[in-house]
Amino acid sequence: MSPTKRAAAAGFLLSVAGLASWFAAVALRPDPLPVGAALPPLMFDGGTGPHRLMANGQTPLLIVWFRSECIHCQYEFGVLDRNLDLLPRVQIYLFTGADSLPHAQLAESWPALGAPGRATLASVPSSEFERAFGTRLTPAMFAFDSRGKLIAKVIGETKFDRIAAAFHTQRVAGPGPRASATP
Repeated sequence: MSPTKRAAAAGFLLSVAGLASWFAAVALRPDPLPVGAALPPLMFDGGTGPHRLMANGQTPLLIVWFRSECIHCQYEFGVLDRNLDLLPRVQIYLFTGADSLPHAQLAESWPALGAPGRATLASVPSSEFERAFGTRLTPAMFAFDSRGKLIAKVIGETKFDRIAAAFHTQRVAGPGPRASATP
């Protein structure tokens, strides 16, 4: 074998070994926020100054991480808007990394979700959200019981029944779910 072919083969093997090492490191990395974990500390700005995200011992929480231009986030908001009656006692936080909050878009496109007092729309730096929740991907939903214990999380688009079921399994959202959520 010529020296050029040996060098190319060695380079190829090193590349494959490097990729395999990277995949192994990613696969073996512990989950930053496993189910059962406590609500991570997080400061957010809802337009009236900084606030701290906290469990209050009485109300379960649904944290939704989104981007305004994300079509999957818009779909999830539509599903959430049509199914809010399944979560009557759940406090909802809609977090975005954007500097400007889309209050008008929320109220116009998703009137139930945008109704005053129904959901808290707030800005959080993406790096802070990732540090606390382990992801920057949108949409992402995290369901916590009233004690601040993570009971479900979904990264990416999902059927709303999955989120509603997590709250109802814990008996924290109100009356049991209908046969199915509205898609």
